[in-house]
Amino acid sequence: MTKLLKNLWARFLFQDRGILPTRKLLAFFLIFSIAIIVISAFLGFSWLWLSIINGIILVMSLIDLSFSPKSQEVTAQRRMSSEMERGITYTVHIELSNTSAYAMNVRLKDGLPQSFQAPFPLKGNVKKQETAILAYNVVAPFRGKYDVTKLYIRYQSVFGLWEKQMAIELEDTIKVIPDLTETKQYLKSAQQFLLAEGSKIRRQGDSTGEFTQIRNYVVGDDPRKINWRQTAKLQTFMTNEYEPEHVQQAMIKSMAQQQILTKKREKAKWERQGLFLVETEEEQLATTAVSRYIDIMNQGLL
Repeated sequence: MTKLLKNLWARFLFQDRGILPTRKLLAFFLIFSIAIIVISAFLGFSWLWLSIINGIILVMSLIDLSFSPKSQEVTAQRRMSSEMERGITYTVHIELSNTSAYAMNVRLKDGLPQSFQAPFPLKGNVKKQETAILAYNVVAPFRGKYDVTKLYIRYQSVFGLWEKQMAIELEDTIKVIPDLTETKQYLKSAQQFLLAEGSKIRRQGDSTGEFTQIRNYVVGDDPRKINWRQTAKLQTFMTNEYEPEHVQQAMIKSMAQQQILTKKREKAKWERQGLFLVETEEEQLATTAVSRYIDIMNQGLL
């Protein structure tokens, strides 16, 4: 009995499938019943006849269902941002397609988490064999990763006596991150803030060095190197630090000089023994190239 009551209650909460009477039908049925009771008081109709008349009216109202689309003729798609900032309003678009020969009035409710703020139910009209786009605004107040799996729809014919409902599987994932509005405004007008302190931003060349560490952002650092993931996680500006290019050049020069020195020592060792070290053509080319590279670095051309 409890399970049956839960299933019936679910019918009225935008869940599963089924049909429901609309307010128009309930109001009409109530007025008609009162009128029949008043008339029967004067004509002396029995309660059996009253029940039969009400039953006939109820069965005739079911004809309204044949003038509304079937569930297979209604499809939907959801277009929403996969990443939202906390407390910021975003717009979600629902695309409803009606391939039937009948127009329909629709109400829908998206399967968002209960903490999300959105104006449901969303109402609209979809003409026969056409597609309509409905939109609503949503605000996510808490950080986290959320799955949205269903879209609940109720629709009725132009007569509006009975309402069909269905649930469409639409899987999306929303990642809610901290509000970065102030951060973006600061970076957008960083030049103005620094000019007030007597500093000026100069365009820096792209980093060609290797990544070394992540550290706190300080005034004067290149805003393009900010690590947004760590900034959002630690709630403070973090920037990527790269090895300076001149350090790499010094290391390359040191390794090249070491290679030339090793080659000279090996050649001198063979000469002391009265032997000569014969280099292949490839080795000679490599030695010449390394020597030439060191000369260029010494001249400051690199």
